[in-house]
Parts: sequence; C-alpha cells; structure tokens
Amino acid sequence: MSAGYPERSGRAAALPTYYEAPATPRSAPVGTREHPLPLIIDSDPGLDDALAIGLGLARPELDILGVTTVGGNADVRHCTENALRLLHAYGRDDIPVAEGAAGPLVGRVVRATEVHGEAGIGSTELPPATAQAVPEHAVEFIARLLRDHPEPVAI
Repeated sequence: MSAGYPERSGRAAALPTYYEAPATPRSAPVGTREHPLPLIIDSDPGLDDALAIGLGLARPELDILGVTTVGGNADVRHCTENALRLLHAYGRDDIPVAEGAAGPLVGRVVRATEVHGEAGIGSTELPPATAQAVPEHAVEFIARLLRDHPEPVAI
C-alpha cells in the first residue's frame, strides 16, 4: 500500500470515497442542540427525500441553511417545486431553495416514475408554496454559503 491506496498490478484500483481531515478544536460538539450542524440538503425531492427533508427539519441538532435540487426522481423543475411545497407544508418558507442541474454530468437520467410518479412524489398532493426558488444556480448558492458561513457547512 502507498499513500493509503490499495496497490493492484496491471489493474486500476478504486479510490476511497473518503479523505482524512485534520481535527479542529470546537467549543461544543457540532450536531447538538447547543451547537446545531449547519447543513445544506442537496436532493431530487421525491418520496424518499421528502421524508429526509422532514426528518432533518424536525431535528434541533441540525440547522438547515438551504435546499438545492437536481433532476432525478423527476424533472428538476418538479423537484424544485416539490422542495418549495415540502418546506411550505413543514412551515419553513424561510429556508431558501436553489435549482441545480437537470441531470448527471455523465450518463443518462433514470427515473422511477412507476414509484415516484411524473412529479416525483407519487400521488401526494401538497399545497402551493408561497416562496419561490432563489435566482441563483444551486452550485453558486452552495459556494456562497460555504464561503460566507462562519462555520464549516455539511452538504
């Protein structure tokens, strides 16, 4: 082994999906009621992500700074509308939503419309949102939050 990567002769080895980061001193553990973890939720709000967003909002240990959307379970515009409607239904119109990419950089989009329906959330009907997506692309929105927030932000 060299530099923490497995060596393979003649074949490419898979790279690890994590990298060690140095420990940073903290006055209180992050992810507690006293010091909530700043978090951006990046998702394609369908049935599974609707639940994840709701659970994230219910936890006082998390400080949801924003939701960004990508095309996946449905078209990106449906996913953005779903995020806005979910936040409205959860009483959190104050959380900004930014729309991102319509699909993956490589490969094709695979939708499970038989499970998620055309709009991404099955037969679930949510009231219209009062908020609109921010006029900033999701990548720019994430970069701005990461740059401007006084603490590290999880995505």
